[in-house]
Amino acid sequence: MRVHSFVWDEKNENHIAEHGVAIFEVEEAILFSKPFYQRSREGKYIAYSLTEEERYLFIVFVIKDSYRIRVISARDMNEKEKRYYKKKKR
Repeated sequence: MRVHSFVWDEKNENHIAEHGVAIFEVEEAILFSKPFYQRSREGKYIAYSLTEEERYLFIVFVIKDSYRIRVISARDMNEKEKRYYKKKKR
């Protein structure tokens, strides 16, 4: 999946901030790491990724148009999600 840009607004910025995640961390995890993507229900996608600071992020987003996504949520992965990510990245 190719992503070139993000759609940010007050709602999604505030939502990820509630989880202690910064915009730059989400963008870094998607653009500069090698995320593992999974399609979820209702046309949403999940990205399992790692930041440069080795923070494991679970990112939920929708595709807006070619190469643009709107992040719905981002948070730290729980232990089960980390194991899943590490297994898939082998």
